[in-house]
Amino acid sequence: MKIKIIFTKFLGISLLVSSLILNSCGIISQKSELDDITGYNHTYFRNLLHKNNAEFNAKSATFSGVNLFYNQIDKDSKKNYFLGESSSIRIETLDQFQKIVVNKTVELTKNYPKHLMIPDFQARKEFEEKFLNGKNVEKILEKNNIYLSETGNVRVPDFYRNNYYFEKDESPDTLNIVLLSPFSILGGTEIPLGLANGSPYLKTIVYPKNKKLVFKTLSEYAGITKLSDLELVRAARKIYNKLEKKYKLPKNEVGTYSDHFILDLADFSQKENRIKILKPKVLDLVSKKIDPWNNSFFPEKKIIIKNSQEFKEKILDRILKIDPAAKIDETNLILDFETKFLDSKKLDDILKNNNIFIYETWNQISYNSHNGEIEKLVPRKTENNKIFLSKIIDVDFVLSYVDRRNNPTFDEVAFQVFLFPKDKNIVFEKNVERFELKNDLVKNYYPKYKKYEKILMEINN
Repeated sequence: MKIKIIFTKFLGISLLVSSLILNSCGIISQKSELDDITGYNHTYFRNLLHKNNAEFNAKSATFSGVNLFYNQIDKDSKKNYFLGESSSIRIETLDQFQKIVVNKTVELTKNYPKHLMIPDFQARKEFEEKFLNGKNVEKILEKNNIYLSETGNVRVPDFYRNNYYFEKDESPDTLNIVLLSPFSILGGTEIPLGLANGSPYLKTIVYPKNKKLVFKTLSEYAGITKLSDLELVRAARKIYNKLEKKYKLPKNEVGTYSDHFILDLADFSQKENRIKILKPKVLDLVSKKIDPWNNSFFPEKKIIIKNSQEFKEKILDRILKIDPAAKIDETNLILDFETKFLDSKKLDDILKNNNIFIYETWNQISYNSHNGEIEKLVPRKTENNKIFLSKIIDVDFVLSYVDRRNNPTFDEVAFQVFLFPKDKNIVFEKNVERFELKNDLVKNYYPKYKKYEKILMEINN
């Protein structure tokens, strides 16, 4: 599939040419407030659209089956879409969901290594966690439909692709959805060159069965019958103003900083909390016996170690439960753990004042072998005696592949280890609302990050 990429029109050229043409025809007699560029920020608009999408149960994320499909389509351009003959579809029944999403994903993994062969229940679970807030898809489909839209592997991040703007219709059984880019407020929707590769992903909309979705272009929504860059810009800015008034999103770091920058703060939070992602010898002993679906090393994928006896019971003894024939050198395994995760300090000494949180982390199926699809632990905030620990996947947050060469690499599976004081408790969260996560990261890490960034700049200069 050939992708046509064209240059972005700069606002000055776009507005100047349009204004001259319209003025020469006597159409515009005075400058509109909507023509003032200084009041509009495309990143802020992007975040407003995120708010709008969340209100109307719309989500965007990568999905293993889609990654698998586009890994193949690079080699065979004659194939169509993961969803079938069309890039979008409406799911109304569980049978439809099983056939289109689950069965297709399972089929695509049949020739992959064991730890990447996704079973039926895991494909369903992944979809529920990423798109349905962890809710049961069967329950969702009792009263709702799920609209699925697939975006392929075009060479442009989601930031520059069309996004959704939702607006209730005068008719109570209709929901209007406008397709537009955050850059449409700046006088052009064309795609600039030299951008990071975009990831293939799914967009979902969960909506009541008694409603219908009506998709419109920006010109259709605004009632523009004659194509005009200036009128399209004004229409986009009207939506911008409407959303700004509705959501009252502050124009601070949370509202105006890009998602890519928030990823930098998430990485910084890992460094500040000395979280390490490595593969210990413990896992080497049983890596051929475990998988992330049916037989993970930790039954719940995570544990907390409070004393040396628990380390023996939950880790060393677990090896023999998985493989009774395994030969264990406890001293060597403990030393390896101390070296990799505890800065070579003794386990017993660390456990005097700290507990150890361990998260079993598996490599996931990524698009085109990009290193951005592992679950990274992010301590987002501390309240009283509670540490709120979330997880984030880079590519799901930005839907494009940036330079993540500093991301940890490991063979199949690793441990993420986080030390925390004994007087604190861990609150582990699977899903945190995007703006809640951004707000906490900015509030708790941005001041330190600015100092850290300043020091780096001084060193480099």
